[in-house]
Amino acid sequence: MNIQVESFGEGRHPHDQWFLQSWRRARGNLPLREVGEATGLSIANLSQWERGSRVPDIDDLIRLDDFYNAAGALISLAQAGRVSCAVIPAREQWWSNLSGSGPVWVWLRGPAGSAGTHAMLQWGVLSGSVEVSGVGLIVWSAVSIKNPAVKVTFTAPGLAHFGTGRIPREFGIPLVTGLDVARFVNRHDSSFRLFRGQLGVLLASQFKWVKQILGFLQHRQDLVRVVATEPNNRTPALDLRMYAEPPRQGKPVVALDPDEYRELRTARCLSRASAARVVTEQFPSDPVLPRDIKSLELGHEPRVEHLRARLDRLYETDGFTVFERCPANASPGLAEIRFPAYWRGPIWLRFQARDASARKLTLRWGPWQKRILVPSNIPITCRYAGGKEPLWVSFDPSWELACGVGVYLGAADVNEDWEPVDLLAGVALFHQYSVVYLRLFERSKEEFGKLMRFVRESLQSE
Repeated sequence: MNIQVESFGEGRHPHDQWFLQSWRRARGNLPLREVGEATGLSIANLSQWERGSRVPDIDDLIRLDDFYNAAGALISLAQAGRVSCAVIPAREQWWSNLSGSGPVWVWLRGPAGSAGTHAMLQWGVLSGSVEVSGVGLIVWSAVSIKNPAVKVTFTAPGLAHFGTGRIPREFGIPLVTGLDVARFVNRHDSSFRLFRGQLGVLLASQFKWVKQILGFLQHRQDLVRVVATEPNNRTPALDLRMYAEPPRQGKPVVALDPDEYRELRTARCLSRASAARVVTEQFPSDPVLPRDIKSLELGHEPRVEHLRARLDRLYETDGFTVFERCPANASPGLAEIRFPAYWRGPIWLRFQARDASARKLTLRWGPWQKRILVPSNIPITCRYAGGKEPLWVSFDPSWELACGVGVYLGAADVNEDWEPVDLLAGVALFHQYSVVYLRLFERSKEEFGKLMRFVRESLQSE
């Protein structure tokens, strides 16, 4: 399952030199002395980091990132450049709930020496394919939102690293604008329900979009109403009765040993002190000390509750190194689940009963809802993008519920095709997603406001 990426070997990492030198050259080929004076970092350390003979700590990278005005890209690339760490497996599918006020990107890499590997990127209603070879390529977008998640599917096991900030073209990594390869996909994605039919075609054309959409809306005044249909017209419940019971899972997909925890930490440019500080910032009510990180790397059970899950989040392993249960505020037939505030990634639910007959259940998360027909003992999984909204689960009162965080192998994926809970939620979501998608086409808030005013006037005139 693990692969070697071209020019990434064991031991020293030549791309350390490539990245840090490239940032300095991209900012006018500044002398090391000037960088050191501006950041408070010694010339000796800067030189050693650029040569790859020493590894900078995350705090040092933060200083350099700020100095070069990289908006996080320097940090992400420095961490991604060390993925020869054998504990990070290559795989065919990757996910991330990206969000940021500036550009976001994903660095895609295929197996060493391979050619013809393709990666399909999917984000809501947008999908596109690129060929990945050699050092790979970076697909970037000027805007993103944490939900829906970005999904990457390789034709052969590959590596994907997600980050924020704008990457200079001087780095030599091919840069691809996501919009240049994106197409609107005609399927019942949760966000596609907000851009169905001809509206998607008009947006994709990018040609006199305001005039065309306004003309279209004159003949389709029910546009927003179609987004959130009445309950009796909703799509049928997702039928999961075809799933055979998967093996019971009691441990992470990648169960790290002490040495691998240490290797993964150093691959992410983190000292024990900086790792402890960051996970404490994620969840201040349960602080972590450097000795807690050291204890885990010596093979002892963590003193701090959910330390493995918090480190999984910090090390960006997207749930593969943790499989933990979470508490649920449950009564017969109804549960309120609040996943940890620091968590971003896959969550799972499992309903247990004496018989295996299928029952209907409803998931409600903020403005979204999904109805499912599922046999007992079949786990389901989707992604948690953060936020204060709990997950509400309505299910058969005779069932018992277990839930948690981490990758659950064999679980039924229900991440897609959710629908608004009611008309008001549909209107709000239409506005939210429209703003994001139209920003991809570099249109102004004033232009979008004109469109939305016309939508409101059309509805009021009915």
